[in-house]
Amino acid sequence: MAESLLIMPISTQLKYNIDMVSKYIVKQILIPMQDFTLDPQLIVIHPFNMNKPSAEVDKLKGGIAGGSILTGVHHLGMQVKARLGIVTKDSSAHNRCQPIYLCIISLHAESNQPQFTMPEQCFGLCDCVGTCLVNLDSEAWA
Repeated sequence: MAESLLIMPISTQLKYNIDMVSKYIVKQILIPMQDFTLDPQLIVIHPFNMNKPSAEVDKLKGGIAGGSILTGVHHLGMQVKARLGIVTKDSSAHNRCQPIYLCIISLHAESNQPQFTMPEQCFGLCDCVGTCLVNLDSEAWA
């Protein structure tokens, strides 16, 4: 395997072979094809809570799931499924996963608020769930 790898000496301080590295990246690393017809899927990198501690019920804002779109398109008002969701054990001590269904109430990308998101875009997806569900480390969203 290592025999086929390219070894290219470079120096960023002396600016040696930086142009060759750039050419190699452009020619050899394939850009994945975008298929907007696939089912929407995203990966949550960092979920966090928007609610202030001891906020009143009518002041609750929900949570934000920050991450990257893998496939498909997400838009406002869309229902998404959070998996693993809520994990419990049944009577025979097997893990059971109950997905959580959420509604997208706003989208955030950098300082913009887009109406939809596309693959390979970083985003913030705002939903209307409580703190305990937003901060689950095991969430994968589809």
